Amino acid sequence: MDINEKMNNAIINDDIDSIEKTVSKGYCELLGGLTTHNGIGKWLNKGKIYNDKLNIYQVAIQPSKKKLFIKLCKKYGKLTQQLAIYVVINNKARIIQL
Repeated sequence: MDINEKMNNAIINDDIDSIEKTVSKGYCELLGGLTTHNGIGKWLNKGKIYNDKLNIYQVAIQPSKKKLFIKLCKKYGKLTQQLAIYVVINNKARIIQL
């Protein structure tokens, strides 16, 4: 079973631990490792404040891996059914709509 099939099965089963393990494994395999932190995302929409528990992934990459990193971020964002992802590269924040 490839990584996309594992992610889809995990999403269908709402298995958050399985999704996190698959994402972490993918980053480690392709980029060598990562650091994770738990966080809470907050945003305001039409006067209502939203709070989401989230995992923050921090990865050190070579400049030559920047496109691969963005591609992975988009891939995992889509597979986890996100509308957008927040990415910071060289202290420059970007919100990428998916």
